[in-house]
Amino acid sequence: MPEQHAKIFQPSAAHRWMNCTQSAALNAELPDSTSTFAEEGTAAHSLCEYKVLEAFKADGLFIREFTDSDPTKSPYYDAEMEECCNVYRDFVIETYRAAKEPYICIEKRLDLTKYMPESFGTGDCIIISEGKLHIIDFKYGKGVEVDATENEQLMCYALGAMEIFSDIYDIDTIVLTIFQPRIHNISSWECPLPHLLEWAETKLKPAVQAITEGKGTYKAGDHCRFCKAKTLCRARAEANLELAKYEFREPPDLSDFEVEEVVKTASQLKDWLEGLQAYMEKKALEGYQWQFYKLVRGRAVRKIVKPEEVAKIFLEQGKDPYKPQELKTLTDLEKLMGKKAFAESCGQFVMKPEGKPTLVPRSDKRTEIGPSDLKTSAAEDFADDI
Repeated sequence: MPEQHAKIFQPSAAHRWMNCTQSAALNAELPDSTSTFAEEGTAAHSLCEYKVLEAFKADGLFIREFTDSDPTKSPYYDAEMEECCNVYRDFVIETYRAAKEPYICIEKRLDLTKYMPESFGTGDCIIISEGKLHIIDFKYGKGVEVDATENEQLMCYALGAMEIFSDIYDIDTIVLTIFQPRIHNISSWECPLPHLLEWAETKLKPAVQAITEGKGTYKAGDHCRFCKAKTLCRARAEANLELAKYEFREPPDLSDFEVEEVVKTASQLKDWLEGLQAYMEKKALEGYQWQFYKLVRGRAVRKIVKPEEVAKIFLEQGKDPYKPQELKTLTDLEKLMGKKAFAESCGQFVMKPEGKPTLVPRSDKRTEIGPSDLKTSAAEDFADDI
């Protein structure tokens, strides 16, 4: 099953499936999904590729042509992306110039089938010189700081690059770099070649073998973050419930180790609970009735739909509706004009949208709603939550 293997052994997910080997096949069976964050990251990578290729061409070194569409036309392109990609380009150029008689590849496809069936990766930037192999990986995300030390994805890329260049260059040191400009994170780690090869033999290959033989195990941890099966995973639930038991103990009853452990993993517990709630809300939107919870309209906030018209009315009455450069809040405007007068003159420009469906305990006094009460689908309502 070549396609299945390719989905199982994705280098970008190596941190997950090497730690939780059962998650490999499970994630391969679940449908892929995208998000604005993923699409934004793809757009930023394309812009990085374009900028590096054009910079080297202008400097007299033609690597290859840029074949994608104009990345500045992407709906995600903005001043921040421009600046981040410029900084990445400059870092790549500086690294190249500091190397001895270097050779550079941009967006290089790497064959990893020696270590994983039907697997490959794409290196953002690979710089090879006598003695050193640089693997530079651009990350546009800012939610999680990524560390280059023992980074499984980059170590897989290094193995793929060694397959191509080890016969041409005498490489003894691997330099792995995560370049994450939006949170000012440039993480680099030097790895002796023997350590990389030992890691491949003692950690990567055994994990791949366990997965291909169906002998994997479940293990919860920080690697659960991007697992498609994380919401209903029993191993993750058990690990988080183990942490939750500390909630019923007073701080003086906890050891320093326990306090540190709870704080260290608090974000995982929060992410797990939010995922369960989103799952419950999605099922309720589809018509499922939970025993102790119900779906109601969330609280909505009034808003002014035509601020320029409201401002005009205030100015005609000799009242200043602005605070520095923007319209005052609706409550402040009512106080300024008087609630009744405001309703009479500006009420047509104020709307109160329907509250977003939300799951609450059945003891809540708000009226329960179902799919027939909704104008939007579950996917639209909770696209940002799931």
